[in-house]
Amino acid sequence: MDPKTPANGDDPTEERPPVSPPRDPCTSSDSGSVESSDALARWISSVLGSIIRDFDRSAEGAVQSQEELSIALDRLTGDLSVAQML
Repeated sequence: MDPKTPANGDDPTEERPPVSPPRDPCTSSDSGSVESSDALARWISSVLGSIIRDFDRSAEGAVQSQEELSIALDRLTGDLSVAQML
């Protein structure tokens, strides 16, 4: 064995092909991966959209109820003021 050659047999002066980095699945240009990501994004959007619309309807209902309560309280307060003057 040549003293310059490492024990594992690799010649350090020998050219090796470049090693490509591992592919990141999030940035992959694979069309199947992109399509599945798009499908997932559409599904998340539809689910969140539905939840947000339901929340908006509930919030609108709460606002309407608060307005009706405020009107009723104002009317009762006015009636009470009139009754105290009598």
